[in-house]
Amino acid sequence: MNKLKYKLTIIALSFMLLSQRQIVCASPLKIETEKTEVTVMSNSIVIKHRFYKGRSQHRRWDDDKKKWVDPRWIDD
Repeated sequence: MNKLKYKLTIIALSFMLLSQRQIVCASPLKIETEKTEVTVMSNSIVIKHRFYKGRSQHRRWDDDKKKWVDPRWIDD
């Protein structure tokens, strides 16, 4: 019985860690020329992960525009 509780606890903790994982990819790019300076701001894209119906999935979220980049969740 203790082994079963241990395994269920490990599985539950794994699910919580997978659902909280985020990756942020953003950095401004600055281009300088002789006369002008151009600053290009890249979007702040966050990769959201979830575990749904036994599958690990991810989807990109644009944190600046507050909307999904991908139309649906993608299986890992």
